[in-house]
This record gives sequence, C-alpha cells and structure tokens, in this order.
Amino acid sequence: MPRKKTLPTGSGISEERYKGTTFFRARLSPVFLGEGSKKKAFPKRAEAEAWIFEELRNLKGKTNAIPIAEKWDIPVASIADATVALGILGGRASLVAAAQAWVNFLGTEKKTKTMAEAIDALRIEQKAEGLGE
Repeated sequence: MPRKKTLPTGSGISEERYKGTTFFRARLSPVFLGEGSKKKAFPKRAEAEAWIFEELRNLKGKTNAIPIAEKWDIPVASIADATVALGILGGRASLVAAAQAWVNFLGTEKKTKTMAEAIDALRIEQKAEGLGE
C-alpha cells in the first residue's frame, strides 16, 4: 500500500503478510527521529497511524526533517524553477543535459556583420586573390 500523504515526513506504513495474517508495519526513519530508526507491527492501520502520531507528540511536534532548500543550500526559488523545468522536459532529458544544451546554444551565437563590414571583408578577400573591385 502506498504511503499516505497525511503521515509526517520520515514515517511510513506498509501492509504486509506473514503466514496468511495481514499486519501493518509502521516505520520511523532517521529523518523523523534524528538518528536511528524504529519500526513496529500493528494489526490495524489506524493503530499504526496512532503510534506514529504519538511518537510525533513525544518529539513535541518537531521532526528532524530538514527542508531540501536548507539541506542543499539552494534558494527556494531555484528549487521551484527546477521543478517547473523538469515538468517542461517531461522526462525527455535530464535538467543537466538541458542546461548544457542551452549553454552550447548561447555559445554559438551568430555574429552578423553590418553591410559596410561585409563590403570591406569582400574587398580584402578580392585583393588577396588578386581580383579587381
């Protein structure tokens, strides 16, 4: 059974079977506890959820989950941009590959000459080849 989104970060419940008996295993990760982990089996999912929230109350409501922005020292706006960019890419390429392609594209800027510069360049080429104007 997929993790319920109502559970605190770093906790989870899975439905398991042993010798025909179904039970629910609740897990608390180091993200939830700070260090170490805990797991416990319950006959009903509601009991497993109650245990998780009781452990949360014992921690005084503060899990040790560090927001990704703080963990990686990335501005929250950059994380939002990356999320949008990944949605635009739709799995076609990694964000790194897309950024590299963009940098390559910017590096190959077309430099256009003015008409006067083009005429001067043509005259220089004609002189080099020994041609007249």
